[in-house]
Parts: sequence; C-alpha cells; structure tokens
Amino acid sequence: MTAAKKHEALEHISMTMEATPAVASLYDKNNILIDCNMETVKLFGFTNKAKFIKEFNERFFDFSTEYQPCGTPTREKIIEVFRQTRLHGRIQLEWVHVNINGDEIPIYATLTEVEIEDMSLILVYDIDLRETRLARAKELQAMLTTLSHEMRTPLAVMSAYAEMVVRKIRSGEVNEKVLAALETISDESHRLATLATDTMDGFVKNAEEDSKEIINLGKMVTQLANMLIPTAKKQNISVVLNLPEHLPPIWGIVAELTRVVWNIFENALRHTNNGTVTISGDSQTTHGTKYVSITITDTGCGMTYEIKSRAFERCYSSGEKTGLGLTFCKEIIEAHGGEISIKSEPDKGCAITFILPQRDFLESTIF
Repeated sequence: MTAAKKHEALEHISMTMEATPAVASLYDKNNILIDCNMETVKLFGFTNKAKFIKEFNERFFDFSTEYQPCGTPTREKIIEVFRQTRLHGRIQLEWVHVNINGDEIPIYATLTEVEIEDMSLILVYDIDLRETRLARAKELQAMLTTLSHEMRTPLAVMSAYAEMVVRKIRSGEVNEKVLAALETISDESHRLATLATDTMDGFVKNAEEDSKEIINLGKMVTQLANMLIPTAKKQNISVVLNLPEHLPPIWGIVAELTRVVWNIFENALRHTNNGTVTISGDSQTTHGTKYVSITITDTGCGMTYEIKSRAFERCYSSGEKTGLGLTFCKEIIEAHGGEISIKSEPDKGCAITFILPQRDFLESTIF
C-alpha cells in the first residue's frame, strides 16, 4: 500500500470514529495510540487531541489504575489484552482508566483488530460506566432503606411470638395458643421472604430498564459495518449497505445490541470468501406491533438443516463452528422484546434477521 493510500484509509477510520458519540481510539501494530476522537480526549480531561495522544503514549500507566478489575496488574494485563485481540480478532472486558485529575473511570471496552492491506490496527470502543454505576448505587441505597423499613414490623411480630413460644415450651405448655403462635411466625417469615424477593426483582428490572436508551439502529449498524469493511476487503468480500435513510428509533441497551450485530457480521465474514455480505433494514407491523428489522445476508457456505435447527441452542457448536454466538444473540434480542431467525441452505449462503420493537419518539440519537 502506498503512503497516500495508507493516509486515505486512516482518514476514513478517523472520520468514522469522530462521527460517533462513543469513546473511540486506534492503535498501530506496536500497540501505540495513533488516533482517537474528541470523546476520548474529553474522557481523560484534555482539550487538545495531539497533546493527549502524546502524553498518553509517554505515560500510559499513569492513565490506568495499578490493578484491573480482574485482579491482574495493568502492566501485565495490557500485554495480554492486545495479544488476545490479535489472536481472536475481538475481545470485550472491563477496564479502569484514570483521568488527568486522578479520578478513576470504569469503562467497558470492545477491542477489534482491523486489517487494511499491510496495516494491522486495533480499534477500541469504550463505554463510560460511571453514571450507570452511580445510578445503580443510589437506587440500591433507596431499595435497602425501603426494605429495612418494611421488615421492621414482621420482624417485631416474629420476635414477640418467638419469645412467647420459648417460655411456653420451657414451662411444658404446648397448647393451641403455642401452635397458633408458630403459625404466625411461619406466615411472617414467608411474608418477609416474598418482600425481599419482590424488592430485588423490582430492582433488577429497573436497573435493566435504566440501562436502555433511544437508539438509531440504522446509524449504529452502518458505523459497525464501516469498521469491518477493511477486513472484508482482505477476504475479497463486498459489503453492501441497503438501509433506508431513516429507520424508526428503538429502545435498548447499546452495548448489548452492538455485540449482537458484531457477532452476526463476523460470522458472515468468517463463512464467506470471494462473496458478498448485504445488510438491509426495514420497518414492519406484526400483530399490531411496529418493528424495525435488520437482515445480514452472506453468500457463504450456508448451514445444513441440523445446524440451522440447533444454532440457537445453548452450548451447541457444530464441527464447523457455524452459528457461533447465536445463542447469545437470541437471548439479547428476546430480552429486548424482539425475535431472531435464520434462513440458510448448504452452499447457498445465510440470512439472519432480527426484529426489535419501535420506540415512538419525535427525536432520536444513537446513544
């Protein structure tokens, strides 16, 4: 690749990173930061991109905690992270950075190897977890306060009746009154268990709902496809984007849906050579509910009937590893109120379609 073509390719990636509100950065074959978007610069407390990149590379370990969430020292973990990314093509993990003010920044990182001719790059997308964790902590505190208040009365009742039962048993009086007291204690203990279970279930449900945002699915899919186009070209695969200019917004968790689209797209590339991967989208109404649909179609090896019928089964993997990760995709899509399906025949390619309920808002943004 000529210097001019390399520059053009890097400019394309730079423009794509800058177009997304997510924190995005790019590393070269030596794991040196060579570019990032302004969201990354702001995350670390800087205002100038060139200054941030220079300082980040000169003193990387000042911008991360000594140990990472997994318990491994950062100096060891960063070597493993880049090695695993180049080995598997893509990994995801939690990381803790430190900004210029010394504040810890917990993030969820997705690292993907991007190959452009003779260049091997690693693209990183980060999701800032601080606001999410702060909201969870406040909600958990409120939940525990409420639970503590609600538990006082049944605990007081149980304590009083238990003391009475103990006195009666010690004096040798086991009568109907004692049995009634034991039934009361049993009833109150069940009420406490139900109260605790319902409270925790409500907390988990609210936590999941709070993580959801308005998503422009068409824009998100396009950005992800653009990241993988260089890899597709290396395999002589053409990527065709056939998405309408405007798709209705949906309501979901960006990180999870990103992983779903990425998994399906990577599967398509893995099982296609010298072919085409087409991404199409549409809106539809089924049984009175409006949905947004995305279909990723490849011209690859396809699936046998047995593989297709079991592709969504947990722990199932065919000898060819066709359909790897589809169980995960199905769980995420269904958790969002949608559906996912496969159309495929041996040597005739594969089409995976998922639909998600529309969210009726006048305005929407990707994140």
